[in-house]
Amino acid sequence: MNLLFGIATNGFFVFTPFPLSDCFASFLIGQPVVFFQGGGQFDRGLRNIMGAGYAQGEWRITPRLTLNYGLRYEVNTPYVDIRDRMNGWAPGRQSKVFQSAPAGLPFPGDRGMARGHRAELLQKLHGGVGIAWDPAGSDRTTVRAGYGIFYDSFTKAVGGPLQAAVSALPWTEALQFPGPGLNFADPYDGQAQPFASQTFVKPAAILTVDQLMRPPYAKLELVD
Repeated sequence: MNLLFGIATNGFFVFTPFPLSDCFASFLIGQPVVFFQGGGQFDRGLRNIMGAGYAQGEWRITPRLTLNYGLRYEVNTPYVDIRDRMNGWAPGRQSKVFQSAPAGLPFPGDRGMARGHRAELLQKLHGGVGIAWDPAGSDRTTVRAGYGIFYDSFTKAVGGPLQAAVSALPWTEALQFPGPGLNFADPYDGQAQPFASQTFVKPAAILTVDQLMRPPYAKLELVD
C-alpha cells in the first residue's frame, strides 16, 4: 500500500459560534477559531501479508434439528514501511537511531521498537455456531439460535496504523494556530511554511500505536 497524502495537506479552518453566535456568521467575517495543516514527507510504502482459511459444515442431527458451524483462522503480519519512517512511544527512553529526537520517541532499529506497528503476528480465530429446530415437525414453525465471535481489522474505523505511519516525526509535522484573530487570507502571516525543516519541534503531539494492542471484536447472539 503506497500512501502519498496524509493529515490535512491542504489545511483547514474551523468556524464555531464564536466570536459571533453562528458558525456561518463567523465565517462571513473571516474569524476562525483554529487553523490546522500538516506537511512534510507523506509518502509511505506500507507492506503486510494477510492470510486466512475458512471451513464450515452442517449436521442434520434429526429430521427436525440441524446444526451449522464454522471456523475462520486469520494471520496478519505487522505493517512495516519500506523506508522505516515510523516511530513509537516509550516514555523516558532516548533513541539511538535519531539522537536528536525527544526522549520517549523510539524508531525502528532502537531497542524494544519493532520495525512494524506491532512486535508480533496477529493470529485470530473466528467461529460461529447455529441451530434450526422444528419443534412440532410440521414445517410451519422454526426456532433458530446462533452465536459467533468476529474480529475486525486495524485498518478499518479510525485506521490507526495507517494514520500513525503518515504522522511520524520528523518526516511529518502538523501545525495548529488558535484564533480568533487569525489572518484568514494568510494564516502564516507572510512567513514561510516550516515543513521543509524536518526537525523535531517542541512541544509536539505524537500519534502512534501501542505495540501490544489487540484487534477489536464483536460477539453475536441470536434467538429467533
